[in-house]
Amino acid sequence: AQSARFARTVHELQPQTMVSGRVWNYQGDFTVMGDNAEPDFPIDEPWQTPASMFPDTWGYRSWEKRGDLQGKIRENIERLVRVVSRGGNYILNIGPRGDGSVVPYEADVLRGIGRWLDTNGQAIYGTRAQPFRRL
Repeated sequence: AQSARFARTVHELQPQTMVSGRVWNYQGDFTVMGDNAEPDFPIDEPWQTPASMFPDTWGYRSWEKRGDLQGKIRENIERLVRVVSRGGNYILNIGPRGDGSVVPYEADVLRGIGRWLDTNGQAIYGTRAQPFRRL
């Protein structure tokens, strides 16, 4: 009841706002996949994949291995493309340090994705799911 009241209030105050299914007991305006999960085929409704820079954590970890920069950039671009090609929205979480600063490695990954989007953004922004069940 509380989550339904919350969603109703949001829609009353800002009618064009979409409420996450996670907030609204999985009955929101769009479906949210499990953490770092991607469907194997297009889903015919609004949905998103919440992803983390490092799938085993959603916060800053000093011990996290930050190795192959180009590989991490490529990994996230590939995930972005798979999600978008199936009609979804890709959100990528990073874990800032306790003082709010962003780890340089993670900033470099985001910049790398941004450079790729500068060149290839037309293949991502404003597109629709590919029409095939599987690629």
